Amino acid sequence: MVRLIVDAAHGSYPVIIGTEVHRELRNVVRRLDPSSAVIVTDSNVRPWAHKVAKAIKPSGVKPVIHVVPATERSKSMTALRDLLAFFERQNVDRGGLVIAVGGGTVGDLAGFAASIWLRGVRLVAVPTTLLAMVTGRRSPDPGAGSVPLRHNQGAGRGTG
Repeated sequence: MVRLIVDAAHGSYPVIIGTEVHRELRNVVRRLDPSSAVIVTDSNVRPWAHKVAKAIKPSGVKPVIHVVPATERSKSMTALRDLLAFFERQNVDRGGLVIAVGGGTVGDLAGFAASIWLRGVRLVAVPTTLLAMVTGRRSPDPGAGSVPLRHNQGAGRGTG
């Protein structure tokens, strides 16, 4: 397992690279000490999200999972509305944590939702595709929108 610290203009953050990183998430979540945790994933990697949920339970938080269809169409205002409604039903407060487990669509949707929920809650990205690992958090903004204009709304600062 490789651990890196990335220094960016707005602060630093850890990057953990390896094959069993879901086990390391327990320590990450414990350090963040969230009041609640929501795992956002897609239907293709739902089993991996369940492994992540099981791995972080000993940190003292009981994660809940929100699953979106594994398609670019999940990067939409409808999917965003559904995810924000899920946050509300789960009583996610300012101390909450969003964990994105999946590829670029999940990372963009969860990242945008976390950035606008209660003016921003913390996000942990667990990318499951090489493309999401390379581009997901380097893009200027996590975005949502209609499929032809899927990056027409955004929030946040990129790390690039």
